[in-house]
Amino acid sequence: NSGTWAFDGTTLSGIPAFKVARMGQVRTFQLTKSLGLLTVLENMKLGAPKQTGEHIWAGILPFLWRRQEKEYEAKARELLTRFKLDAKEKDFAASLSGGQRKLLEMARALMSDPNLVMLDEPMAALDALTRAHLQDAVMAIHARLGNTMIMITHDVDEAILLADRVVMFNSLSKRSNLPGLRSGFAAGGLAQIGALGG
Repeated sequence: NSGTWAFDGTTLSGIPAFKVARMGQVRTFQLTKSLGLLTVLENMKLGAPKQTGEHIWAGILPFLWRRQEKEYEAKARELLTRFKLDAKEKDFAASLSGGQRKLLEMARALMSDPNLVMLDEPMAALDALTRAHLQDAVMAIHARLGNTMIMITHDVDEAILLADRVVMFNSLSKRSNLPGLRSGFAAGGLAQIGALGG
């Protein structure tokens, strides 16, 4: 119940989540947070930073934000293709399966080109095919962007497969450090934290 949380030299205590995201740190949730009555593409655009059209006066003058909007749509479509959701871009997010919603959440988190991505059990409750696809997507995006990823998982095999470094905690609050199979995978590092025990 003590300690500090800092990112890039800035203490994050008391800083709202939207400001932390602007600093380059994003997270996904174990229970997905997509907006069901927006399309998949609209959900993606929500993750884009510094949107000119969000300002009250600029918002009523489309010529000020239309070009940026097209750039964000192109980026969103590229990420949707990478996560195999491109055929769903016009569908409402509520129509997606649980696995597809997890893919959408991960893709949306990457819209802001974050320096640090925190993933809360992104593979939980996924079928084997979707799980394998998401694992491949995580590794490909990490290799391309070189950003740091911290993943919480209960699957030790998955942690060892994907991570540069694995930190395991058990129910007795003991910690173990293990090298992942992907040690030296890329600059930035892909770390996973596996929780074991009750």
